Amino acid sequence: MHAPPSNPRGVLSDGAGQFRISVKSPDVRNFIAGDCIASVRWTADDDLMIVKRLKIGYVCTVAFTTPQLVDVGLYIARNFQVSDLGGSVIVPSVPNTGELDSRAGPSAIAQNNGRIASLTPVSAGVRTLSAHPFMSVTGFPTATAGVVSDQQVEWTFGDTASAYPIVLRCNEGIVVNLLTAMGAAGRMAFYFEIEWDEISGNRN
Repeated sequence: MHAPPSNPRGVLSDGAGQFRISVKSPDVRNFIAGDCIASVRWTADDDLMIVKRLKIGYVCTVAFTTPQLVDVGLYIARNFQVSDLGGSVIVPSVPNTGELDSRAGPSAIAQNNGRIASLTPVSAGVRTLSAHPFMSVTGFPTATAGVVSDQQVEWTFGDTASAYPIVLRCNEGIVVNLLTAMGAAGRMAFYFEIEWDEISGNRN
């Protein structure tokens, strides 16, 4: 198998695979602060997951009774020993799902280790989150539906020589949590997008 062309963002890839997925939740309501919107866990013993791009955003699909802050934070999860449960499975390992090069084969992420909220939040397994988010998105939905997050926040890694991607090793991951409780009546649809390389071989 030939390695894919060099990555224009300068991130190393030896042909183990390059992937990208974009998913959304259904309209959700009454989530509380700390509820998990989405998560991805990496469990390959000797391989690395190199996160190159992340995007998170939302749309207010049903108006809140009164305007309120809605914000989410993205965290790195270390010591991710037990997978999250519930929500909807993202299923990146199904053939032809998320592959940027069909000759590279399916993702090494187990089917149950990528999740996004359904009508209920994703239930946390056993993991330790970083003390603070490394990225967040905010907005202030009014009493009118159709308000979107201030921006569909996108974080691209590796555009410059000084930039460095997020490197996930075995039993590490990315977790997206709601930061402020949702008020009554309002409903939100959340969007989560991630692009990554899978690097074969133990690179300590």
